[in-house]
Amino acid sequence: MSQITDVDARKVVNAIKQLPHNRSKSYPTLSIQELLQLNNVKLLSHKTILKHIERVSALFNWAITQGYTQQNVFKGKAAPIRKIEVVEKHFTESEMKLILGDKLKKESLEQNKPERYWVTLLSAYSGARLNEICQLDITDIEKQGSIWVMKLQADGKDKSIKTQAGNRIIPLHPKLLELGFIDYVIHIKQSKKSKLFPQLK
Repeated sequence: MSQITDVDARKVVNAIKQLPHNRSKSYPTLSIQELLQLNNVKLLSHKTILKHIERVSALFNWAITQGYTQQNVFKGKAAPIRKIEVVEKHFTESEMKLILGDKLKKESLEQNKPERYWVTLLSAYSGARLNEICQLDITDIEKQGSIWVMKLQADGKDKSIKTQAGNRIIPLHPKLLELGFIDYVIHIKQSKKSKLFPQLK
């Protein structure tokens, strides 16, 4: 083992990288040299390659403790597995206007379904779940001091929140006030309804 050099270790690592996937089942009779000559085959995954190299490296670490060699030529020969960074896709301003703009309001009002418009906007401007918005009572919208708020609370048999910490009070976004949400709330309140979106079942 003491005669194995870094150059030899790199050759072994390169050979492992060229081995086909599932070779013991797919190519049980081929030698290592014959396996390395194969073309257009699925190769070992990076994780499997790393596992093989780590096993050889562990053997050399043991050999060092036993006095068979003085260095582990496989140490650092395998590149670590890099985590793939997931880049989240965010809506552009134009996309948001397309989703939440005049078309949504026009179609909702024409179909006499204002809840489609306001549930969508409330969720978009508060981050609340759709089911949390849909179960709101008219009393869940109130003015505290000078600020209009929305109360998300499991305080009724027909209301549920995912966790206890999910009970919360959220200030209404100024854009909702600008678009006339409070006028909608007042209209529903005057109709003597208890639910904020009474047409939802």
